[in-house]
Amino acid sequence: MKFLTSLQLLFVGTVLLGITGCITYLVGDYLLQRANDIPYEGLPYQTATGAYCNIAVIPLTGQLWATQADADAQTQYDSTANSSGEAILASLERAKNDPSIVGIALRVDSPGGSPAGGEMIANALTTLGKPSVAWITDSGDSAAYLASTGATAIIASAFSDVADIGVTGSYLDQSGSNTQSGSKFQQISAGTYKDVGNPNAPLTPAGKAYLQKNVDDEYQTLIKEIAANRHMSPDAVKAFADGRSLTGALAIGTGLIDELGGQIEVQKWFAQKLPHGTEPVLCN
Repeated sequence: MKFLTSLQLLFVGTVLLGITGCITYLVGDYLLQRANDIPYEGLPYQTATGAYCNIAVIPLTGQLWATQADADAQTQYDSTANSSGEAILASLERAKNDPSIVGIALRVDSPGGSPAGGEMIANALTTLGKPSVAWITDSGDSAAYLASTGATAIIASAFSDVADIGVTGSYLDQSGSNTQSGSKFQQISAGTYKDVGNPNAPLTPAGKAYLQKNVDDEYQTLIKEIAANRHMSPDAVKAFADGRSLTGALAIGTGLIDELGGQIEVQKWFAQKLPHGTEPVLCN
């Protein structure tokens, strides 16, 4: 009987050990999956104190580029934090698919940059399916303003710079100084306009007309997209699309922004948009 009891105990112990191992594996696998779900850059799901939050805050800072590779290259050059449409799109997609996130705040402090990058972000914001705010702190100009127009609302500091709607292709023509130094540009290219814009070559009237046409086309597209996103007429946008930036205080009432304020106003805005009883907590 003692032998049978010991055998039984051994069997029960083996079963319990196996069950414990399975539970440990399942818990570890679950925690690993949850860890992989947590974004490491641009989209924290906790506040600075580690508290739960439900409003993703995605920064758009420095010069805006279309790709992260270009943003990284610029950061290495000027040692400032720059942004890319590519990285911000990834953060927006993660926020869109996470049920714990009920709103998105795009925190903007950028002089602009790539129109393509701004368009990427604006288009992504318009298809989120969740309330969103472009929260402009110091500046939201040019392509960064275009990105902001995709949000449900734009809230800007009264002291911020916004808009700066325009397109530039200006560059420094070095051909005169090259001539003085004895350097001569030797054109070896195929295609009438292939060397147009080369700072070492003199710009011909035909070349300048070609570049101006491209800039004008981008300008009209910029106005059209801002007007559509902000529910304004193209003429209303064009009235401010002369390359000037406005303070938030001057922009209010023009249709370019919706409200003046900062973090408190952003939280109040979300409180009005979320289901009753849902407290907005920004992931700062």
